Amino acid sequence: VAPSAIHALHMGSHIYYALGMWEQGVERNTRSFEEAVARQASPDDPYGNQAYHALTWIPYGLQQMDARERARAHIEQIAKQAAAYPDQPVHRRHYVATRASYLVDTQEWDSELAKVQIDHTGLSPYDLATDYYVQGLIALNGDDMAGAKHALEAMSANGAADMPANAPLRRANVAPALLRLALQGQIALAEGDTDKAIALISEAEQLEASVPSEYGPAVPVQPMAELLADVYRATGDSDKAREYYELSLQRAVGRIRSLNGLKALDAPRMSSSQ
Repeated sequence: VAPSAIHALHMGSHIYYALGMWEQGVERNTRSFEEAVARQASPDDPYGNQAYHALTWIPYGLQQMDARERARAHIEQIAKQAAAYPDQPVHRRHYVATRASYLVDTQEWDSELAKVQIDHTGLSPYDLATDYYVQGLIALNGDDMAGAKHALEAMSANGAADMPANAPLRRANVAPALLRLALQGQIALAEGDTDKAIALISEAEQLEASVPSEYGPAVPVQPMAELLADVYRATGDSDKAREYYELSLQRAVGRIRSLNGLKALDAPRMSSSQ
């Protein structure tokens, strides 16, 4: 690849991420991002689409490598852009996506990043659904049921809960409906209604399975097969949990949340055999 071809440098990472080769994918996106910024008059100027296309992939790959501090450093670059150019929604849109991805993957629900509030002005239904979903998870993990339900209601009130009418069957279009079902299911689980939780998240998993695969940062921010596996593990159904973690890993090779879920299932086995 020509050493300064910004988009060509990035494109190889689609293959690396599809194969779970995170280090190589991060390296390619880092080179792509650095080439894009080098062409700006100043590195503090607003990032363009090509710079962001590479930059937003870097923390995701680092998260899968469990390199959390490095991932946060790249998310902070986006946060600085959002603060410097508040009238340009593009920066806040990428901040929503990378922040949400980090929190879902790491489950750092009480971290400083979890306390961030992002201005929603000018954001798309997909962006809104992603941010409200994470707000709901933060609330649930803080035993704030009212806050979780408020986030769910905000999805619908702001047109961020359903697939747009006549929209093509793409992940970004289907994601709002998936995230609504996912948050509804987790609220039901927290209220003790296991059957409802499994039914809602199973519906989301089946809908997601009908959409063509994409390779890169997860869209929506949490794969539904992985979430369904989490629910089965929480309710003590290890066989079903294993089935869906393995399904998740078929669709997203090397994804850390699913790998850790399988390890958690194997831990009791290892303890009992010692």
